[in-house]
Amino acid sequence: MKLAISIIFFSLALLPSLSYAEDMRSHETKKDVSSIESLSPELRELLKNEMLALQKGMMSIIPAYVAGNWIEIENIAHKMKNSYRAPLNIQ
Repeated sequence: MKLAISIIFFSLALLPSLSYAEDMRSHETKKDVSSIESLSPELRELLKNEMLALQKGMMSIIPAYVAGNWIEIENIAHKMKNSYRAPLNIQ
């Protein structure tokens, strides 16, 4: 269990750096409006709040990881996972 959480944690930590080069390349070639900019203001705000909540969750994992508090990491991870299970009421 500890090994799996460690692998997931480090994979999530490395993912942005691995995709950075591709993002920069596609950013240089595309001058169109980004998909985020094309969202309605309400959806943009919802996305922003979701990303901030996920960032807060990820940041709270770091001290628990350093302290070796695997139960706390598991609790945080479950909260983050369950945040995606909210029903969609989009019509």
